[in-house]
Amino acid sequence: MKRNLVVLAILAVCLLVFINVHNNNQVRIPNALESAQDIADTAVGKTYASGEGAAKDPVKAVECFRKAADNGYAEAQYCLADCYQNGFGIAADQATSVELFRKAAEQGHLAAMRRLGMCYADGAGVIKDPQTALKWINEAADKGDKEAQLILCSFYKTGFGVVKDPEKSLELLFKVASDGYPKAQCMLGECYYRGDGVAKDPVKAVECFRKAAEQGYAEAQCDLGFCYQNGEGVPKDQDEAAELFRDAAEQGYADAQYNLGACYASGEGLAKDPVKAIEWCRKAAEQGHVEAQYNLGICYENGTGVSPDSEIAVEWYSKAVEKGNTGALRRLRKVAEQGNKGAQYNLGMCYADGKGVPKDLVKAVGLFRKAAENGYAKAQCLLGVFYKNGFGSIAKNPVTAVDWLRKAAEQGNADAQCFLGNCYEDGFGVAQDQEKALVWYQKSATQGQADAKKRIDVLKKYQ
Repeated sequence: MKRNLVVLAILAVCLLVFINVHNNNQVRIPNALESAQDIADTAVGKTYASGEGAAKDPVKAVECFRKAADNGYAEAQYCLADCYQNGFGIAADQATSVELFRKAAEQGHLAAMRRLGMCYADGAGVIKDPQTALKWINEAADKGDKEAQLILCSFYKTGFGVVKDPEKSLELLFKVASDGYPKAQCMLGECYYRGDGVAKDPVKAVECFRKAAEQGYAEAQCDLGFCYQNGEGVPKDQDEAAELFRDAAEQGYADAQYNLGACYASGEGLAKDPVKAIEWCRKAAEQGHVEAQYNLGICYENGTGVSPDSEIAVEWYSKAVEKGNTGALRRLRKVAEQGNKGAQYNLGMCYADGKGVPKDLVKAVGLFRKAAENGYAKAQCLLGVFYKNGFGSIAKNPVTAVDWLRKAAEQGNADAQCFLGNCYEDGFGVAQDQEKALVWYQKSATQGQADAKKRIDVLKKYQ
């Protein structure tokens, strides 16, 4: 299978070079370091990374990239750096990522120059250094990297590494947009739509959005759809809006997925269809779209387009609350007050972590206790850990810790089973009993709990 992928990759590279030369396009001919094997290995790595043409396999992707990167192939160094930066197929390592970006950048790889510049801008894997960031971004921009040129726009707009100059920022944006780069056209459209640096002009905004949308740029398709939906810069046209939302949604753009779901829910521009509304709303919610998460919670609470399910509603409300959605907070609090143990636990977690609400450990513990008393295993386990270690106003109490851990463990909670095993192993709150410890560790380990597996190995070693 892999040999076939390599052959296909080599043929693809040869065809690409032929097409570009035939069309009189610029193409960088591989140098001595860039053998056909390195190019093929990198192409196979990209296939494994994307899952297009082979089963997705991040580990195999990294192996392929590494082979070519070790031979000095810049594209492979760039791809491997991306894997290290994002923890794709290998443990994340920002410092190694930076060094690989640097190696590729020093060979003239434009995207690597840009990414290396952003590492210095963000302090990712290196000490934050605006001037070095600017050096690499400038070099990539001067050599024609459009993304780098847009980053320069933001640097001049905010004054990062340069004297703040909004006019120069806008000048650069106009230039990149005039070169036909869709992201820049969309950004310029947003400037006209908001009146940011230019006079507010919905008609010009629509012109910019349309240019980018016609190139298939999803964000612009969604923005143009919004203009048609609301009659801003164009006559109102719900059908056209829905089609534009669909074009962007099918590319995976979350805002468009949410908007398309809303069209199916309301029947504006499309036949009303609660099931399809849920389908598209879910796609957006799974990408972290907060309004979609909130509305999906409502659908599950009320049984709109789905069977009613308060537990699933609580999960979606909780995700939205973590992002600060006040409507979701009100609903989650209401469901918790009605005695829903999942809502009590999740709302407690929000208060414990300060997500969407001010951090308040007293409220958090109170909610955990209510959920635990209602039989919620996660809350029982958490209370057990609090009593085991002491937490906030809760004093360490071995007997109470074991009591709560046992309640959760008997419901099959793997973490509680492991903690209860710890208690038996150490004689904490119970008589020390290695055999009972092993029983609970085994129950936990069968569910994949890593710490329990380690304790089993240790206990068996001394038996």
